[in-house]
Amino acid sequence: MNNKVLVDTNILVYATNKNSIFHQKAKSFLEKELPSYSLCLSLQNLIEFYAIITNPKKIEKPLSQNQAILVIQKFIESDYFQIIAPKDKTIFLLLNFLKRYKVKSLEIYDLHLAATMKDNNISIIYTADTNIFKKLGFRAINPLS
Repeated sequence: MNNKVLVDTNILVYATNKNSIFHQKAKSFLEKELPSYSLCLSLQNLIEFYAIITNPKKIEKPLSQNQAILVIQKFIESDYFQIIAPKDKTIFLLLNFLKRYKVKSLEIYDLHLAATMKDNNISIIYTADTNIFKKLGFRAINPLS
């Protein structure tokens, strides 16, 4: 497809959440990779990031709404990330994935992200959860292992 690479939500959360055991690895990874690649974030990543980083059931010390907004604005305004969004064909790509693969509950979000990637010509994702993306035919790399 091309040299664009998507960074998954879990990497963003680990890089931001100082209490995570993966914090330093994720932060170092992003700092090292930012200048090297054409990194992308999807609108979905930013929404998921907000939902997790502000949720006390998900992380030990959640960010306030204002803190989370500031972090997201930094992602958006940086020169390092291109923000992508679903396109007209994304829903049909999602439906095709659903027809071909057995998916349960929250995995639908990964399928939607994969459909958005495909519709934006992105074939590589950095994620801590590589299995589903590999199953869908993407090159999924866990930078934390």
